[in-house]
Amino acid sequence: RVAMNASVYLNGRLIGRHGQVGDGVTRNWNRSLFFMIPNGLLQPGTNVLAIHVVADRVGVGLMREIYLAPAEVLGHFHDLRNLAGTTLLYAIVGLMLVTALLTTGLWLLRPRDTLFGWYALMLAVWSVHDLYFLVTDSWVNPILLEWVWHVSLVGFVVTVTMITSRFLEIRDPAFERRIAWWLLASVALLAI
Repeated sequence: RVAMNASVYLNGRLIGRHGQVGDGVTRNWNRSLFFMIPNGLLQPGTNVLAIHVVADRVGVGLMREIYLAPAEVLGHFHDLRNLAGTTLLYAIVGLMLVTALLTTGLWLLRPRDTLFGWYALMLAVWSVHDLYFLVTDSWVNPILLEWVWHVSLVGFVVTVTMITSRFLEIRDPAFERRIAWWLLASVALLAI
């Protein structure tokens, strides 16, 4: 696993990369990368494995541990890691969006019960937050993507606070007006 992408060379020959490594680098950091060593490329004696890690900005490039084993052994673990890191996350995001839509319907039927509205908004905000982990080829500006991630994290905290106050039937209009600062801080964060 790397952040964000890697080119893998064995004895000076490229054996693989997943996506782009130049402008618009593919963001593989939530995925496990799997490379096969072609037959005949390993030499008797010393072999050199070189990995060129590329990130979409300075300071975020990293590489986790490397495993070398027969494909039939590693393939299974690669599939399990990607199931946990991406497939299940897609399913969770989809479920949250469906639940957000259903809860929005409940709120529209009972507009005075704002708990439903806040809960739907919380699910939508957290879905956007999790989509950040699933975007690979960034057709979106990476700075904008980072902004959305940070704003959605703050938005999640705000919506959970509102859900809690609604559930406990605590009304503080002055506090709730201060929630608008979240919007102003979000715009300011984009300007930085």
